[in-house]
Formats: sequence, C-alpha cells, structure tokens
Amino acid sequence: MKDVRANEPLEISPEKQGGGEWIGFAILLIAVGAAIGALLLWLTGSFLIAAAMTAGMIAFMLLMGWMASGAFDRRH
Repeated sequence: MKDVRANEPLEISPEKQGGGEWIGFAILLIAVGAAIGALLLWLTGSFLIAAAMTAGMIAFMLLMGWMASGAFDRRH
C-alpha cells in the first residue's frame, strides 16, 4: 500500500525549552575571546592593542552572526 504523504517534506519543529543554547554561546564566545586576546597579547606585547583588536573581532563576529540570521531583513 502506497503512503499518500510520501512526497511531502518532513518538518521537525524546534523545541522551545530552557534556553541553554544562549549560555553555551556565551561560554564559547568568552573562551574564543580569551584565546584570541591571549594570543594577541603574546604577539604584540601590548594589552591595549590586544584588547581593542579582540573587542573589534568579537563585535564583527556578533554583527555577522546577526546579519546571517536574517533578523534584520525587513523585506517580509
């Protein structure tokens, strides 16, 4: 017997429980920032340069993530 819904796409809805992905994202962002900051501090020898470059890179990463998410797209 043939299934009528065989050609329909399977959709899995996301679960909206907890919010642990934000905690994991924040921990990952802090870890990456600390690693980049330590590397730049070691390479440049200047805390101000390392801190400014790390803050700038993290700001650009957040901006690119926000733009890739489509949250700012107002065409809809």
